[in-house]
Amino acid sequence: MTTFLKYVDTKTWKVVLTGWTPPMQAVAERGGRVMISKCSVAKEAWKILQTTYDGTAKVRMSRLQQLTTKWETAKMKDDESITAYNTRINDMANQAFGLGEPMSNEKKVRKVLRSLAKRFESKVTTIEES
Repeated sequence: MTTFLKYVDTKTWKVVLTGWTPPMQAVAERGGRVMISKCSVAKEAWKILQTTYDGTAKVRMSRLQQLTTKWETAKMKDDESITAYNTRINDMANQAFGLGEPMSNEKKVRKVLRSLAKRFESKVTTIEES
């Protein structure tokens, strides 16, 4: 979302950071959380979205720990296609990126190769040797 707003216009992103008050209209003080549809200032809406989806540092760390456990225990199911498994791995990598922990392509490839189903064992050996 940050990239999109910066792409729209640098002024758009500046409004998100500094806030915007409609002309001739005072912004009512709000206490606590409110729904985003009731926000009249972009900065206020941005803070609510950021807190809701990013969470605090503790929440982010907890989500990252859960994701790490999920990543470490992920294995290809016997009836799963390589495409479906690769999609699952990429989804976890995208979630990690969203939490501020990007994964290299090398790490993703190593994970896929070491956790493929037994029926791909010979192909994994060939890939690793080459």
